Amino acid sequence: MRFSAPALGLILAAFAAPALAEPCSPQQTQDVGAQMGRTARDHVHPIAPVQGKQIFNVEKCEFGRVSKTITATGKYSYLGDGGLYWVTLQVEQKDGADLAVKFTDMSKNLGEAVRAQQSAAPAILVAALP
Repeated sequence: MRFSAPALGLILAAFAAPALAEPCSPQQTQDVGAQMGRTARDHVHPIAPVQGKQIFNVEKCEFGRVSKTITATGKYSYLGDGGLYWVTLQVEQKDGADLAVKFTDMSKNLGEAVRAQQSAAPAILVAALP
């Protein structure tokens, strides 16, 4: 089977695309993790205030060498009046621009707090309700 040069280029690009993303550098991970943690905290604090320890973990961080895009996932956990709360989020940052954030899951108690205050809750949290 023979392929034309353009078709062969598309086939090779499809297989090479995953190789164009690499793990973030430690500095990229630290920077995007700090932004993700602040973003998560700022969205959940008005709904279920932080009363104790806060933890943010970057679970995955990749940098696209060609697109100059960082994609990351993480989990923000903290102690509040209702016990341990957590929320997971995904972000994308293109060439140093602001983060595009999507909350993907949350603890049952945070979900209940968001539902109870749905009219005042950030729409991005309401969209993540299970």
